[in-house]
Amino acid sequence: MQLLEIGWNIPATTKAKSLKFEVTMTLVGATMLYSDVAKFQWEPVSELNETSIGKVTGTVRFPNGITASNSWAWLHYSGVSTTERGENGELKFAANNVRVGRYLDLVAAFDSSAMHDTSGGKAGQQYTPAGDWIRKRDYDSLAELKQSEKDKEAQARASNVTQ
Repeated sequence: MQLLEIGWNIPATTKAKSLKFEVTMTLVGATMLYSDVAKFQWEPVSELNETSIGKVTGTVRFPNGITASNSWAWLHYSGVSTTERGENGELKFAANNVRVGRYLDLVAAFDSSAMHDTSGGKAGQQYTPAGDWIRKRDYDSLAELKQSEKDKEAQARASNVTQ
C-alpha cells in the first residue's frame, strides 16, 4: 500500500483554530477494468490518520460519457456523510467530524466502454498500467460489486443498532 502524506511545504504551526487544505489529484491507472465496468477504490483518509478533520469534501470526475445513469458509487464512513451527483455525472461527497482512527473510503464503478487503451500496444514495466487501468479482468463485476456493497451496508446498519 502506498501512503500519501499531506504535509509538504506547510509552515510549522503552533496554534490555530483551524487549518484548511485544498488538494487536487489526478489518478491515472487507478481502475480495475472488467468486461462490464471499470472499478475504482480510493481511501483518502486512512484509519491510521492521526489528526482529527472537521470536514472532508471531494469531487470525483469520471471519464467523458459517464453520467449518474451508467455509474455507481458507495462512500464508506462511520460518521455523518453525504453524497450527490453533479449535472455532469461527477460524484460529490462530504464527511463530517472525521476523528482519529476513522477512515473514509470510496468505491465507484462505471461503464467499461469509457476506458481506452493508451499504451500504444506497448507492454509496460511491472505495475505500469497498460491503459487507463492498472489491471484487466475478462469477466463481469457489477452484480457482485452491488451485492457486496449491499451486504456491507446491512452489516454497518446492524452494528449501529447494537451500539
